Amino acid sequence: MLFISSAGGVELKRQCREFVQKHGNLSCGEVFTSSSGKLPCKFVVHTVGPVWHSGKRNEERDLEKAVHGALEACRSYHTVALPAISCGIFGFPHDLAAKITVKKIQDFMTTDSSVSRVDVVITRKDVISEFRSALVTTFGTDKVSSAADSGCNLQLLSCKQMYTSLFRVCILK
Repeated sequence: MLFISSAGGVELKRQCREFVQKHGNLSCGEVFTSSSGKLPCKFVVHTVGPVWHSGKRNEERDLEKAVHGALEACRSYHTVALPAISCGIFGFPHDLAAKITVKKIQDFMTTDSSVSRVDVVITRKDVISEFRSALVTTFGTDKVSSAADSGCNLQLLSCKQMYTSLFRVCILK
C-alpha cells in the first residue's frame, strides 16, 4: 500500500486519507476504489490482507476474502493487475499465499465478469518462484507468461530497490 500510494502521487494519497477520515481503516478483506493518480491504470482497488499469526487466526480465509473482494471490484474491466497480498511485511507464507491467490483467480475467471487477463505483479524476488509455480500448475504453461517471455525484462523499480516480475494469465472466453 505504501509503495502504491507513493507511486500514485499526491492525488492518490489525498483520496486514501479522505476515505480513512470518513470511513475509518479498512478491515481485512474490505475494498475501497480510488482513482489511479500518477499510476498507469484507470483506478486502484485498495484492500487489506491478513497479518500471519501461524495460521491460528483465520488468515487463510481472510486472504481469500481480500483477493476475492479486489477481483470482484474489477469485474467490469478487461485487465486486472493483482499484487501478492500479505507477502511482504505481513509475513504470510509465500507458497500458501500463492496457492490461495491463484485459486481465487481461477474461481473468478470462471464467472461472467469482463476480465480476460489477470497480471500478477510480484515486487519481491523471494516470492516469484512460488507464484510462478502455482500459476503454471493451475493454468498450464500455455496460459501463463512471465515478464521475460512477453518482452518485459525483470527490472528494478526506480521508486524503491525492489525486484518486479509480471506473470500474465490469459483466459479466452
